[in-house]
Order: sequence, then C-alpha cells, then structure tokens
Amino acid sequence: MKLSIVDLGTVTPGSTETDALADSLETARHAEAAGFHRIWFAEHHLSRSGSSHHPELLIAAARRRSHALLAEAFGWRKRWWTAG
Repeated sequence: MKLSIVDLGTVTPGSTETDALADSLETARHAEAAGFHRIWFAEHHLSRSGSSHHPELLIAAARRRSHALLAEAFGWRKRWWTAG
C-alpha cells in the first residue's frame, strides 16, 4: 500500500516562517526514511499560521533532497463570500 503525508507548514507560537519551512523539509526527510510514497505540501493564503504561500518552492527543495519520495502541492479553494 502506498501511503502519503500532508504537511501544512504550520508556524507554531514562538517560531518563524523560516522555521516552519525548515520543519517541512525535515518532515519530508522523515517521511522518505519511513517509506512514505508522497508528501503533499499545503498551500496557504490569508493565514497567520501557514508558512507556505508558494508550495512549489518546497516541492523543488524536497525533490532535490529526495531519492524516492514524490512531492506535490495540495490545495483547495474556499469561497470568500457572505450571505445577504
């Protein structure tokens, strides 16, 4: 069975976006070592807790360091509207 992992690039209290991006790459390294097939990097906009506005940069960095792990972008579109 092929397993994947989603990394949200979360900025935790007391850390910076740079720390979160480094943590995401470390997660990719651990995922590959654990035998995961793919890592999905979430794309965040308008979020204080998300560090990854451009997951393609994380994908490029993860692919450069990986031998077998696939790296992809993960996102969804939320409707920004109010009723009335």
